[in-house]
Amino acid sequence: MKTIGLLGGTAWVSTIDYYRQINKMVNERLGKNHSAKIILKSIDYEEIKKYNYQDWEKIGDVLMDELIDLDSCNIDCILICNNTLHKSLGQIESNLYLENPIFNIIECAGEYAKEQKIDEVLLLGTKFTMEDGFYQDKLKKYDIKVKIPDDDDRNEIQRIIQEELSKEKILDISKEKIKNIVEKNKCKAVIVGCTELPMIVRQDGFDIPILNTLELHCKKAVDFALN
Repeated sequence: MKTIGLLGGTAWVSTIDYYRQINKMVNERLGKNHSAKIILKSIDYEEIKKYNYQDWEKIGDVLMDELIDLDSCNIDCILICNNTLHKSLGQIESNLYLENPIFNIIECAGEYAKEQKIDEVLLLGTKFTMEDGFYQDKLKKYDIKVKIPDDDDRNEIQRIIQEELSKEKILDISKEKIKNIVEKNKCKAVIVGCTELPMIVRQDGFDIPILNTLELHCKKAVDFALN
């Protein structure tokens, strides 16, 4: 079994889900007492958040240093446990020389959507992820049309992520708000483009496909680790 490297702490709540999901998938496939081989590098997220997703050069410097350090830890692949930081990955990867592959969470979502013949999605995530366009740009090669909620709904989703989910608060009223946003936008499928949102946005309760990027990201790594 290959060893999976996780760059986590971004935020720590969803990093726990990465560890849980990967181990669950490995045990489901191998049985007995099998668990995944994982090396977790958990960073202080404030070192990135203090730049408020504006100074991407500084964010890139921090991310590059952390990835290089993790790459040296006898691993075989890397997952960045965060959607928004994949914008920075796209900016630094041409100058990033690592021994091991980094699996891009957006490409995992795009590949799955393509397999399922999904050509239109509603993107849910942080306000920055929904508005910046880096997600949409990456999905173009999969011929996927991306819709986003209106401004008021984007602000509400951001509030739920920042004030509730990142602090382990799971409220039924917020689940209902997200469901109403999805129904209002009349989409063919939803990409859950935030690693905290799966805490309240799950397939159960929706009639359309819910693409959990955290789960798809983990599956990519487990497929690699077990083959």
